[in-house]
Amino acid sequence: MSERHPIIAITGSSGAGTTTVSRTFENIFRREGVKSAIVEGDSFHRFDRQEMKQRMVQAEKEGNNHFSHFGSENNLFADIENLFRTYSQKGTGRARKYLHNAEEAEPYQQEPGTFTPWEDLPEGTDILFYEGLHGAVVTPEHNIAQYPDLRVGVVPVINLEWIQKLWRDQHKRGYSTEAVTDTILRRMPDYVHYIVPQFAHTHVNFQRVPMVDTSNPFIARDIPSADESMVVIRFANPKGIDFQYLLSMIHDSWMSRANTIAHGVHLAVITNKEGRYTDTVLRAHQLQGHFGLVISGDTLATKKPDPAGVAHCLAHFGLAAGEALFVGDSSIDAATARNAGVAVWLLPYGYNMGQPIAACQPDRVMEDMRAVLTLL
Repeated sequence: MSERHPIIAITGSSGAGTTTVSRTFENIFRREGVKSAIVEGDSFHRFDRQEMKQRMVQAEKEGNNHFSHFGSENNLFADIENLFRTYSQKGTGRARKYLHNAEEAEPYQQEPGTFTPWEDLPEGTDILFYEGLHGAVVTPEHNIAQYPDLRVGVVPVINLEWIQKLWRDQHKRGYSTEAVTDTILRRMPDYVHYIVPQFAHTHVNFQRVPMVDTSNPFIARDIPSADESMVVIRFANPKGIDFQYLLSMIHDSWMSRANTIAHGVHLAVITNKEGRYTDTVLRAHQLQGHFGLVISGDTLATKKPDPAGVAHCLAHFGLAAGEALFVGDSSIDAATARNAGVAVWLLPYGYNMGQPIAACQPDRVMEDMRAVLTLL
């Protein structure tokens, strides 16, 4: 990140959960003694609430049923870009607040749905923190994404995003279900063209996936809880990320892809190669840190086909033999799995001393490693 004037941008749709992520960062700033300039994306809307309503009515009369807060015509993209540019160069800039409700408006003696006057950012800040709709926007006219040093996308699956928006707007802003539904429909084209493309420009995306039925978000009474959800964390560039540390810190997490951490399945390597050679192979294929446990030929007192390696993995992850699958490519792998009492799937293209892999009688012969994904 920039040493002098770094910028963090948290971006996501309305109701996606960016505010929750922002609170986490604010706690980090407070704990570490970081003086931050916090800017809300809503303050860069072009029109206040009353004028937006008037312009929306006019747009509908003109046949435009997709007039929304998400698009370029109703936001000050040039001002966001200028703020980021100025702060990155000088640590200065101008911002304002959008007052969502009476509680926020009361200290300013203004009406809800209005903006405060533009003001200079506080002097001597260590970092600019943006949270809102457009922190990583790129259009033919503007490139906001080029300035933040860390761009974070908050992207629940779409039905969960709608549930969160419905719940927030109904319970905290007093809107009816019909009004929120109309807003979702009206915003959809701008959502597709301005919100979604940003997540290709972020450094990391957090996607919450509910484990309960959200097939009809418009009748959901509650937001799925954390215990009813999984989180997918995707890094744009996995190089330099200490996945081994992250996997150890996030209980029951696993690597679903080379740049993606998910939650619920464990991965381990058991090989008869010495540790130095195992490490070389993993690094050559950029797989280091993708496994919760690596057992080499010199890790334990015995090697495959002794079941000690498998038993060590089961104990480490707190699993029973029936909850594990051994994937290999040789008769030694088949024997190891059988000795440990776990299921075994084998690939046909490894070294098996010239013998057909089916002769080992595995539970399954698979032509492609991706067959394992069918279990997830």
